[in-house]
Amino acid sequence: MKYEFLNDTATQFQDRVLSFLKIADRDPDEYDRNAALSALRRFGEAFDTLQNDRILLVGDYDCDGICATNILVRLCEKRGYKANYYIPSRHKEGYGLNLSIVDNAIKYGFTALICLDNGVKANEAVEKAAAHGIKVLIIDHHEYDELPPLYAFLHPALLEEGYNDCCTAGLSCLLYDLYDQDPVVHTYAGLATLADAVTVFGYNRRLIKEALHNLNTMSVEPLQALAPSSEYTCYDLSYQIIPKINAVARLENGANVNMLVKYLSSSGSELYGFAKQLEEINEQRKELTKKMLGYADTELTGNDILYASDSRFEEGLCGIIAGRMVSLYQKPCLILSEKDGIYKGSARSLGEYPFFSKMLPIRESFLTLGGHEAAFGLSFDEEHRDTVLRYLDSLELDYEPVKTCLTVAPEELTYENALFIAGLEPYGTGLTRPLFALKRPAVLREYRIKNRYPKWLLPGGAEAVYFGEKDVSSFEYLIGHIEIDRYHKNRASFLVQDVI
Repeated sequence: MKYEFLNDTATQFQDRVLSFLKIADRDPDEYDRNAALSALRRFGEAFDTLQNDRILLVGDYDCDGICATNILVRLCEKRGYKANYYIPSRHKEGYGLNLSIVDNAIKYGFTALICLDNGVKANEAVEKAAAHGIKVLIIDHHEYDELPPLYAFLHPALLEEGYNDCCTAGLSCLLYDLYDQDPVVHTYAGLATLADAVTVFGYNRRLIKEALHNLNTMSVEPLQALAPSSEYTCYDLSYQIIPKINAVARLENGANVNMLVKYLSSSGSELYGFAKQLEEINEQRKELTKKMLGYADTELTGNDILYASDSRFEEGLCGIIAGRMVSLYQKPCLILSEKDGIYKGSARSLGEYPFFSKMLPIRESFLTLGGHEAAFGLSFDEEHRDTVLRYLDSLELDYEPVKTCLTVAPEELTYENALFIAGLEPYGTGLTRPLFALKRPAVLREYRIKNRYPKWLLPGGAEAVYFGEKDVSSFEYLIGHIEIDRYHKNRASFLVQDVI
C-alpha cells in the first residue's frame, strides 16, 4: 500500500479535516425533504390496490433484506392486508426470487408478490408469475439491465438526488412514511443503511442518525437486546448488532433466517431467548472464520488476482475471508466453497479496481454472477473450473492503490479533536473516516495486549494501539484513526491501521 501525505501544519486541525473530507463547503446532511418522489408515489398507488390480494413478501437474507421485510410486514398489517413472507435459504436455494417460490405462490393461491432487496435479475421467475396472473412488485436497489413488465417498481435510480442511493430498507421506509411515521421503522432502515454500504449523504445520513438517536432515547428492544449499551454509536451497530443479524444466514445451522423477521417485532422473554441464540451463532461464526482464515492462507494462489477453493470453506463466510485476504495482501481476492462439483464464492476488490466488470467477458461460464465492482458473488460447475481459474490467472492488476493521509502532530491527539471527528459521523461510502499519519512519536511507555499487540502511551495521555502483524521494532510513521478512547474518560486513542 502506498500513502500520500498532506502536510498543512499552518491550518487549524478541524479546518484541515473538513477540507480533507471535502465537506468544508458542503453539508452532507443537506437534501430536499420536500422532493416530489413521483416514482415512490406511483408505487404507493399500486400498493394501495392490493387490499384484496393474498401477498407474499420475498426478502433477502442479509440485514437490509431482513429489515425491509419486517418494515413491509408492519405496513401490510397496518393496512389490513393479507400478507405472508419468505426469505429463501442462502445455502439450499440461493439468492432471491426463483421458480420454486413462484410455483409455491401459485399452489397456495397468492395473487401478489413483493420482492424486497431482490428481483431485478429474476426475469424468468417474474415472467412465470405474471403469466399466472400474479402481480409482481419489486423494491430493490441492485443494478439491473432490462426488466420484464411489472405491476410496480421502486428503485433509487428513479428518485431525486439525496434519495438516489437508498438501500431497500430505506426505500421501504419511504413507502411506509406515505401512510404513517414510526420511529422503529426508521431505526431498522438506518441500521440497514449502515449495513449495506450505501453512501452516507442526504436521506441515508438522516436514517442512520435517527437510528442512533432512537436507540439512545427509546426502547427498540430487539436491537438493544443484541448489544446493550449506555450510548450507541456507529461502532455498536457495525460491530455488535449487524454481524449477529448477518450470521444467521451465513451459517444456517442454528436458526432459520425467517425467524429474524419475527424477532424484529418481538418483545419480552421470547425476544431475549432468541437474542442469546443469535449471540451463540455469531460466536460460532467467529470461530469458523478463524479456521477458514488459516485454510485460506494455505490454499491461496494466483498472480495479480488471488483465489482459493476448498470444501472446508463455509459458503456464507467466503466474503469475509476474501475481504481479510485483500487487506492482508493488497490484491483482489475470490474465495470459493466447493461442494458436489459446484463452486460458490464471494469476491472482494481492491480500491477502484473494477473486479466485477473484469469477470463479464466470461459470464457464460458462470451459473450465477451478481453484485458490484467492490463485492460480488458467483458460482460455476466443475466443467468450467479450469476456464475460470485460467482467466483469473490472466488478469493483470493495472491499479496501485494510494491512500491519502493527513499528517498529525502528537499534541493534536486530544479528546477535543477526537470528539470533533466523532461528531462528523456517520462515516461510510462517500465520506470515509479520516486517515492520519503520525511520525514516530516519543513513547512514555510501551506494553503488549495479550502479550502480542503493541500499545504505546504517548505524551499528553493519548494511547496508540496496533492489532496488525507487522514488525514494529522499526518504523517511521503510524497510519491510523483518531477516536475517543472507549476505556478511559476524556482521552483520545490512535488506532493504528498500518506501520511504515
